[in-house]
Amino acid sequence: MIGVRLIILVILSLGSSIACAADSQPFGLETRVPFTTNKVIGAPTPPPPFRLVQVLPEKSFSYPVHVIAEPGGQRLLVIEYHGKIWAIYPNDLKRKPDLFLELPRDAYGLTFHPRFAENGLVYVFGHTSNDAKPKNIISRFHVGNESPRKCEPKSEVEIISWESAGHDGGELAFGPKDGMLYISAGDSTTDSDPKETGQDLSDLCSAMIRIDVDHPAPGKMYAIPPDNPFINLAGARPEIWAYGFRNPWRFCFDASNGRLWMGDIGQDLWEMIEIVERGSNHGWSVKEGPADFLPKRPKRGPTPIKPPIVSHQHVEARSITGGFVYVGDRFPELRGAYIYGDYATGRMWSLRYENNAVTDHHEIADSSVAMLGLCNDASGDVWTLDYATGALYRLEPQSKSAVATHKFPRRLSETGLYASVRDHEFAPGVIPFAVNSPLWSDGARKERAFALPGNSKIEFSPNLDATWGMPEGAILLKTFCLPAGGRSQCETRVETRLLVLRDKEWEGYSYVWNDDQSDAMLVDKNGMDKTYACVDPLTQKTMRSQTWHFPSRAECMVCHSRAAGFALGMKTGQLNRNYDYGGTIDNQLRAYDHIGLFEKKLDKAPEAYPRLPDPHDDDHPIEARARSYLHTNCSICHVEAGGGNARFQLSFHLTDKDLNLIDHPPQHHDFGLPNPKLVAPGKPESSVLLHRVSTRGQGKMPPLATSVVDEKAVKLIHEWIKSKPQK
Repeated sequence: MIGVRLIILVILSLGSSIACAADSQPFGLETRVPFTTNKVIGAPTPPPPFRLVQVLPEKSFSYPVHVIAEPGGQRLLVIEYHGKIWAIYPNDLKRKPDLFLELPRDAYGLTFHPRFAENGLVYVFGHTSNDAKPKNIISRFHVGNESPRKCEPKSEVEIISWESAGHDGGELAFGPKDGMLYISAGDSTTDSDPKETGQDLSDLCSAMIRIDVDHPAPGKMYAIPPDNPFINLAGARPEIWAYGFRNPWRFCFDASNGRLWMGDIGQDLWEMIEIVERGSNHGWSVKEGPADFLPKRPKRGPTPIKPPIVSHQHVEARSITGGFVYVGDRFPELRGAYIYGDYATGRMWSLRYENNAVTDHHEIADSSVAMLGLCNDASGDVWTLDYATGALYRLEPQSKSAVATHKFPRRLSETGLYASVRDHEFAPGVIPFAVNSPLWSDGARKERAFALPGNSKIEFSPNLDATWGMPEGAILLKTFCLPAGGRSQCETRVETRLLVLRDKEWEGYSYVWNDDQSDAMLVDKNGMDKTYACVDPLTQKTMRSQTWHFPSRAECMVCHSRAAGFALGMKTGQLNRNYDYGGTIDNQLRAYDHIGLFEKKLDKAPEAYPRLPDPHDDDHPIEARARSYLHTNCSICHVEAGGGNARFQLSFHLTDKDLNLIDHPPQHHDFGLPNPKLVAPGKPESSVLLHRVSTRGQGKMPPLATSVVDEKAVKLIHEWIKSKPQK
C-alpha cells in the first residue's frame, strides 16, 4: 500500500490579475509540499478468494501463449509464440526445461490424440505470419519414446490449412464424446470484419472447424464427419461445425458432458463466453456479444444468432482468454466449474451453467498477469504464464493478511481529500482545475480537482488530445451540482466521482451526497438512481423532477476507456486555459509548470499550445464550436478502437474527409428520416447525428449517464449542419 502525498495549494489574495509569462508576475500556484494518505489506494471490496503466485522467474520463457498438461501428469508443455514448445516438471520446477518441439513458424496451440499413450500423436496449431499470404496450419507430429520424450520434427504431416492474416483463432482439441478434432478460426483480419466472413460459410474463417483425422478420405488427411451441419448446404465449407466468431482464442470441452466452452475476443465493447453447439451462429459481425455491431450487413448465416451466456463489458475484460473445466481435488469449491481469464486485466472467473442458465459466476482472482492460456493438471493445480514477462504462475488461496488489511473509505470525509466536506474545501495539496469544453452532464455544474502522489510528476504531452502521463496513485475528482429546489441555497451537491490510478489501472468510484450536504456515501458497485427536485435549465424558474443516474463502476470506465485515454480532462487541449485561484488568475499550464508538476519544463508559452474552444462561446466560429462539442461528448467512443462501432471518428483535429461523417449513410438505424445521412450538409432534418443528440429515447447519444437533452447543443449542431454547403 503506497502513501499518497498530495500538493499544497497556496491561494494568494492579491486581487484579480492576469498572470503573464514573466516570473515577476503573481502565480496562482506558488509551491508544492508532500501530503500523505493511503485511504483511497485500496479496493472497495475484499480481494477475491484466490491469487496467482509466481513460481518461475521472469524471462523463463519468451512470449508464452499457452500451457498444457501432458497426459500422464508428469509434465507441462509451454508454447512460445515464435515456435518453441518446452516441457517443464511441476514437481521439480528447478529442473531445466526440455525442448519438446521447435516449429519453423509461430505457434498458438497443441492437443494430444485421445489415444496418445498408444500412438504418441500430437496436433499443433501454427501460423505463418511472414508469408505474402499468411495462413494457419494444423500439423500432426509423432512423439518419440526416448527420454525425455519430444516430437520428431521429420514426422510432421500437414492436416489442414487456410489463409488468415489476423484474428487467427488458436485452439484445437478432440471432442471427448465423438473423437473428432475441433479447431477455432477467427475472422482473418484486425478490425470490424471487412471481409464480411463472420456470417459467410464459404470459407473457414470465423468458424469452429470439425474434422475426422482418424478416418481420412482418399487423398486427404481428414474426412468430413457425416453429421456436420452444413455438409449439404450449397457453397458452404463442410468442415464448419459452428460460426460467427471474431477471434475464438481458447476453447475447451467438459469431459463429463461434452459441452464445448468458448472464449471469444470482442472488439468495441464486449468480451464473450459462449456455449458452442452443432450449427450455432454466434453473431459476428452483425452482433458483438449482446449488442448490435453492424446490423445492416447483408450477409446472414442460415441459422439464428445464439447469444453468449456471459458478456463482459470492456471495463471488466478486454481480451478474453478462455480456459478449462476444473476437475482437480485441490480446490473442491471449483470442481466442475469453467475457469477462465482475461489477458488485458489479469482477472479470472468461475462460471457454472446448468439447465440453460448461469447458476454461479464470480471473480476468483485479480492479477497483473497477461495470460494467454490456462490449464489444470492431474494434481489439481491451475497454471498460467505472463506473456509480457515470461514468468510461470500457479493459483493459490488468497492470503489471510490481504483480507485482513482490506480497507476503503465509505464516506467522502474519510478519503483525506477534503479539509471540510460540508464546505467543499479541498485538503492542502488537492488542485482544482477547469476544462475548456466540458462534457454535458444533464445541466449539472461541476467542480474538478486532482491530486498527485508524493513528489511524482506528470508526463506532459503538447498534443491537443493526448492524455498526460499520470503517476501511480493519482486521483481525479469531480463533484456534480444541480440547481436546487425547495432549498435556501441555489445548488444541491448530488455526486462526487473519484478516478484512481491503482496498479496501472484507472478505477472509478461514486459518492452520493446526503440531504443536509454534510457528507457523501460510497455508492454500491452496481450504481443507483435518485430523483431530485430542481430548476429547469431553460426557464431557470420552473420546478421539475430529475432522475440522476449514479454510474456503476463498470459504467465509469466505459467513457473513461483505454481508447479515450482514461483521464478525459487531463489533456493540453482541455487544460490550456485560465483559472481563478481565489483572486489570482493564471493559465493552468503555466501554473503547473511553475510549481514543477511536469517531468520537463515547458519549452513554449501556453498560448503556443493548442486548446479546445468553448462550444458555447460565440467568439469562436460555429465550425470550431460544434466540432469541440462533438469531440468532448462523442469522440470518447467514436475514436479508433473506442467502442462506437460506426466507422466515423469525431476527434477535433480531423478534417471533414477524415471524419467519415459528412454525407455518409448510417450503418445502423436511420430513424425514418428522409434521405438519411450521418450528417446531411445543409439538411438538419435528414441528419442522423442531430436526431441522436436531440432525443433521450432509443438511439440517444451519448448512450450512458444522461436523461436530459442538451438543448443548447441541439441548437448548435442544427446550425452547424445547416451551415455546411450542400453538394
